[in-house]
Amino acid sequence: MLQNLQVEGREISQDYSYEWVMGYPELASIEKGIPITEFSDQIQSRDQEMEFRILRRLTETQYHNDNLYDFHPDILKLNRYNNIIPFKHSIVKLRCDEEENQRESYINADYINLINGKEKMMIATQGPVTQTIGHFWRMISQESASMIVMLCNLKENGKVQCEQYWPRNIGDNLLIGNITINFVSQEDLGNNIIKRTLKMQEQNGEEKQVTHLQWCGWPDQGVPNHNDFNTIKELLTQILDRVLNDQKVVFHCSAGVGRTGTLISLANLMIILTMYQSYVGNDIAKISENPEEFRISIFGVVRRLREQRWGMVHTSEQYQYVYKFIDEAIKYMFSQQQ
Repeated sequence: MLQNLQVEGREISQDYSYEWVMGYPELASIEKGIPITEFSDQIQSRDQEMEFRILRRLTETQYHNDNLYDFHPDILKLNRYNNIIPFKHSIVKLRCDEEENQRESYINADYINLINGKEKMMIATQGPVTQTIGHFWRMISQESASMIVMLCNLKENGKVQCEQYWPRNIGDNLLIGNITINFVSQEDLGNNIIKRTLKMQEQNGEEKQVTHLQWCGWPDQGVPNHNDFNTIKELLTQILDRVLNDQKVVFHCSAGVGRTGTLISLANLMIILTMYQSYVGNDIAKISENPEEFRISIFGVVRRLREQRWGMVHTSEQYQYVYKFIDEAIKYMFSQQQ
């Protein structure tokens, strides 16, 4: 069970930065997982801001730049931000009738692998622009995504973060190409989380239900409030319930790297804790008896995520938030076992 977990090591799809990690013992020691029984104590002595600077140097190289999707004038307006581009090896390619049609096959989105070895179970993408609403829904249909997690408001501080890509009112339909989106219901889950149920009907009559979770409380370029621990935990519970049961989840904020990257990092890290908890059951002593078997590496998870989409976990503050959240999650896990 635990042998499938990748605490440290090479990202399975592609990993330029791993060569540097393996070449320098100091980097390998930063990537090495911390036993969860020692996590709170050890992170006090770690320079997390320096770690993030190292991550940027390792994952924003010329090799990574050369691996960005090739520029083409037809796709320029399909990007919300022209400095956030998918990687060639992980880009989601949309199926279309004309194989060489750059505009119709392109979407600013990357596949993300789970830490337990399951590939392409998550997708990180930008908030749709007007020209890509159709592309977005084609991707949801093509990938059979069962959930969309939206981590922004449509507009923040007077700036458009994302175009509205679902119908405006409950009961309304939105026709996008050959796909009809029906707004079935909406529920306020509290703590600024809105849950929408959308029904997608394709030209052949096939129907798919999609859950749309929007959390409106996460500021752009920032981190959640300390009091939002339970809110994030609830989001992650719903996400893990999907991806661990082979249902794809699509994540987006505005650029699809900051808030999106932070939550995806947390999702992968919580998969580790969930598997550890399942493995030991009520016998929490197993963890203390074999601490090296139950490790977690924030640096390793974020580094590998940045090998799958450019700039994921975009700021040092977001990187440090991942540490803080996982510290709280580990404490919570142990408190439940007492």
